[in-house]
Amino acid sequence: MLYTTEIITREIPAAELLEKYHIPEIVLPLCKECPDYAHIWSCPPGTPSADIFKKFRYAVIIGIKVIYSEEALLKAEESEESTEAVRAETYGKVKRKVFGALLKAEKMSPPSYTIAAGRCELCRRCARLDGLFCRNPWALRYSFSAFGFDMGRISDELLNTPLLWTDKGLPKYNMAIYAFLTNNEKMPAHKTEEPI
Repeated sequence: MLYTTEIITREIPAAELLEKYHIPEIVLPLCKECPDYAHIWSCPPGTPSADIFKKFRYAVIIGIKVIYSEEALLKAEESEESTEAVRAETYGKVKRKVFGALLKAEKMSPPSYTIAAGRCELCRRCARLDGLFCRNPWALRYSFSAFGFDMGRISDELLNTPLLWTDKGLPKYNMAIYAFLTNNEKMPAHKTEEPI
């Protein structure tokens, strides 16, 4: 097994999330340094403003901690190609599964809306690279950071899990952080280790 997962959830009023963690003047300029900038439809430029958060009472923050096995870490260190291959097979796979589950939850719990964890992982190659519109507009959800949120603080303060980075290979774990916006009654905080 290349990885295990841990799920951590925390509910916060959407207005409080905006007030405490939304700093677009600092975060959005950093997006320009990301290789996904202007290449993936879920990422800037062209993403909507954070006004969508104002339409909902609650934001359920969902953190999926993808913890890499020693085998995965060693394999990822072999080359940049190996790093991306392991990432796609683990973190990318988990993100696609969770995203699909959240899209189903939207239908079961209207009105609600999913904010994605980082770049979209639905297509192998985003149509934006070819100057085309999104192939799956019904499933297009924008990256949490694309709205200008401080993901480091959200992970630290709401999920009690610092984000990790590394210059080569993969860190011990990666965090995929979603927001599920809803008007439904509060959900309890949740933490569990289960396979995804």
